[in-house]
Amino acid sequence: MGRANAPVPFSSTVYLAAEALLIAGSDAQKKKWLPAIASGEAIGTLALFEGKGNPSPKNGKLTAANGVLNGVKKPVADGAIANFAVVAARTGSGGRDSDISLFLVDLRAGGVEVKNLTNLDPTRGQAEITFKDTKVEPLGAAGDGWSILTQVLDRAAVLCAFEQVGGSDRALEMGRDYALDRIAFAARSARSRRCRERPGAANSCWSDASAPTRTCPAQHCFTRLERADLAAEGDAIERVVAAHLQRAIGAADLLEGTEPPRRGRAPG
Repeated sequence: MGRANAPVPFSSTVYLAAEALLIAGSDAQKKKWLPAIASGEAIGTLALFEGKGNPSPKNGKLTAANGVLNGVKKPVADGAIANFAVVAARTGSGGRDSDISLFLVDLRAGGVEVKNLTNLDPTRGQAEITFKDTKVEPLGAAGDGWSILTQVLDRAAVLCAFEQVGGSDRALEMGRDYALDRIAFAARSARSRRCRERPGAANSCWSDASAPTRTCPAQHCFTRLERADLAAEGDAIERVVAAHLQRAIGAADLLEGTEPPRRGRAPG
């Protein structure tokens, strides 16, 4: 994930709903939902927000009492296509962490109304879910909801970081490919221009790329880029790639005739 802009409900199902089940779900709940998630038959989500602002035990309005939910959650990621939701609800009135509990809700059950919301990101759907006397089952012990949520969100942050690594890796590949294409095009243009301007240059290093002792700067940089150890980790890979890309840009400028004139040599 991360290497492709995939508009799929992966993070809402795996990072949030599945992690909540793994942490606090009963054996029966895990047996019901986890295999369905693994096979792609079930989509889950976490219903936490209730409008503007960050959620907290003090500002939660959706309530749970006598086994039913009443209230509204929005926005809910992928809520319009989810089969079930992990819902944070207020079970006390003191605004304490222990006043929040988690519940597992089958979104196809009665008393659930789902409405799509307008979203700036068309790849991720957001929904408003209204619960009216919706029957639910507890997820975890009563009063442990906020503690469980903290663990879920911490795990989700790690998983999102891995997703960002995938995106960064793909961005690095795209930048590298662009640099290589630019050098190859500049090298061909330079060879063609020199051959037109100086007929004898056809036998120079610009056209004889196979000569081991007469390699042009662009080809040298191309080889260095191809042989870069991109399997290195941490800062090492950043330094290697940055150095090679800098040489690539310099070589392309050289071939395009934009480099400053050398000492003792007239520009031209």
